Amino acid sequence: MKKNTRVPSRRLLLFSSLVAGAAYHAYAQIGVFMNWSPVVDRLPYVQRDAGFNVKSDGTSQKVPDCAKVVTPESRYDPLDDIHGHNRSTEQDVRSCRRRCASVDGCAFFSFWQRDGRCQLSTSSAKLVMDELGGVAGPVYCAYATRKPARGETLS
Repeated sequence: MKKNTRVPSRRLLLFSSLVAGAAYHAYAQIGVFMNWSPVVDRLPYVQRDAGFNVKSDGTSQKVPDCAKVVTPESRYDPLDDIHGHNRSTEQDVRSCRRRCASVDGCAFFSFWQRDGRCQLSTSSAKLVMDELGGVAGPVYCAYATRKPARGETLS
C-alpha cells in the first residue's frame, strides 16, 4: 500500500482583528492566513551566507540575498517561454535556479517539489498564484517582484 507522501503545509497568521458584527453577533474575528509550504523552509535564502554556482562554464558567483527569495504557491506564466528550453526535471529548487542562470534569456524559474518539474521563463512572464504547490523566483535581483494577491498578475 502506498503511503501518502504529501507534506502538509503550515499556516502563518499574518494579522487578526475584531470588527463590529451583525445584529446576532457582537463581534466577529477576522484572520488572514498565508500557507507556508515546507519546501520553502529548505531554500537557500534561509541561510544568509549560502551561495551556489550559477554559471555552467565553471566560474563561481555568489547569488545575492534578494535573488534567493522565492514565492510559495506561485509560478511564472507563460510556462515554457524560452524556445528550446522546455520543461526539465531537477533535484531541487537550487538546481532549477542554476538551470535558469545557465540559459540565455532566462529571468524566472518555477519549480514543483512533488515531481521535480522545472520551467523557465523570460522577463516578459507574469507572476501568478499556483494551486499545485509551485514555488517561483527570479534568477537575479533585477527581476525580483512582489507576491501577487490570489488571481492577480503582476506587470
